[in-house]
Amino acid sequence: MSAWIYLEKMYTADSLFALQLTPQKAIAQEKQRIKAEDSTFLAELPKDSYVSWFLPMRKLVSGASTIAQYRPEEIPATIKAFRAIDYTDNRLYKSGLFKDAIESHFWLLENSGRSLDSVFIEMKVSIDAMMENLIKEEKILNEVTDFLFDLLERHSLFQASEYLALKVLNEVSCTIDNDLAKQLETYRAMKKGNTAPEILFEGDNSTPGYAANNIS
Repeated sequence: MSAWIYLEKMYTADSLFALQLTPQKAIAQEKQRIKAEDSTFLAELPKDSYVSWFLPMRKLVSGASTIAQYRPEEIPATIKAFRAIDYTDNRLYKSGLFKDAIESHFWLLENSGRSLDSVFIEMKVSIDAMMENLIKEEKILNEVTDFLFDLLERHSLFQASEYLALKVLNEVSCTIDNDLAKQLETYRAMKKGNTAPEILFEGDNSTPGYAANNIS
């Protein structure tokens, strides 16, 4: 993390420094200088070069935790940028940022300070954005769905994993791997409104080990 982030937090959150306007002004100017320098550097790169794509993507992925902790006002724009990622772009997989992009995206949603219900709504929007292009690319769809489904399950975000499962299973124009389909099908079977299977009790289920005449 850049030194100015620590300084900015110290001079705004700590009451001992909050009244020191001169350092605060200097920090704000330094922030603007760094941003302008970064923008100028990226603007001078060839538009079709790999590095002009990689650097902003790397900054987006690695900056999620910093934004959540120190720059929460940037969370909406950052989430919008994550949703704009094209998961059919081969550069994403060659860069090694594929899994990091998904993890950072959903970590930021989970830690955005919203209520849990609101988080799930936002996750559904993000899933829709991710799937928009993936429906046409079955191989990548399987890879992304498998990783995202596992991520949501590990974080106990079951409403989001159910939404992902049903969305993919209901998409008739794509094919998913058998093993992945079996995992997703558990959510279709448990969907609200479905009739539960009959439960049959056979043998000594109610009081195992006790004779019937001893039951009071």
